[in-house]
Amino acid sequence: MKKLGTGIVGAVLLLVVAGCEESARRRAPFDAVWERYAAWTLQVAAAERSTVLAAYTRFDMGLRNALVRARAENLGMDTAASLLQPEQWPGSADIGEVLSRWQQAPNPWEAERVLDRARWDFLAALGHYFS
Repeated sequence: MKKLGTGIVGAVLLLVVAGCEESARRRAPFDAVWERYAAWTLQVAAAERSTVLAAYTRFDMGLRNALVRARAENLGMDTAASLLQPEQWPGSADIGEVLSRWQQAPNPWEAERVLDRARWDFLAALGHYFS
């Protein structure tokens, strides 16, 4: 694998330094980090020809956007500043079902388990065993 940074801490620091400044001026810094992280993972996926990483990144960012929309709707907030490039992360039909189960969860722990199960199910459906 090509050396693109050293570990997750190095990757996050590179992402923050390498482009979040402008993005952070127009949105929350945490959102800018996620946006840069997603772009970085797609670069790694392309460099390594990893269809699994590319598909998972698109699924996860689509799921994150769907969660932003659902939380903002519950709080009566605007989502425009917090969505991660919605045209690039459109989500999928399965996400609606996941959101429904997430919203029906009796507590935050169970809600997080719903999201974790959805992520694992997505990876298992790829059938590549994480290669």
